[in-house]
Amino acid sequence: GAGGRRGGSAAAPVKALVAGLTAVANAVAGVDARAAEREAQRLSEEDTREPISPQQVLEGVRADFVDNSYLWTGAISRDVFDEACRFTDPTLSFVGLQTFEKNMEGLTPWVERLVRRDTRECALLSAKLDEDTRTVTARWRMVGDFVWGARLDLEGTTVFSFREQERGGRIFSYDEVWHTPPARALLQLVTPYRRPG
Repeated sequence: GAGGRRGGSAAAPVKALVAGLTAVANAVAGVDARAAEREAQRLSEEDTREPISPQQVLEGVRADFVDNSYLWTGAISRDVFDEACRFTDPTLSFVGLQTFEKNMEGLTPWVERLVRRDTRECALLSAKLDEDTRTVTARWRMVGDFVWGARLDLEGTTVFSFREQERGGRIFSYDEVWHTPPARALLQLVTPYRRPG
């Protein structure tokens, strides 16, 4: 990966930590991952929404970054996502739009308590639509200061893959890659940030 050998080996404990925390939170909330995935597949097969165009997918992705600051809020344009979308980032992977929303319901109160609202940034650096590969590739940056003085400053790329219009045209795969190795990103959470000036 982008972090090379050192980043790759350090990523395993970070993935284990995040996966463990997510599993505990889901267990407390009564979430069964397999059942949630089956339900997502069922909802996807029964989806009666009108198909959307590649341009609508691009506009939805742009709105999620620019209008919704979704990396901090979890507020996504639900209409551009397939019910059985697979969400993958450097720390975990799961299937289902409802699972994404449940995960964000658990995370959002912590973000509200721990990350100073006036410091949160969710910048869309670029968004490119490729109709041949049916993808929107977004480069982004998220920045936020924690109440204990640390700062998260993370850049990444997310590839949103969408179906043919005859199959609804919605995003079925969300694949997020960080330009910072996961271990270094986690280290930012415990490193005091010194403001310039």
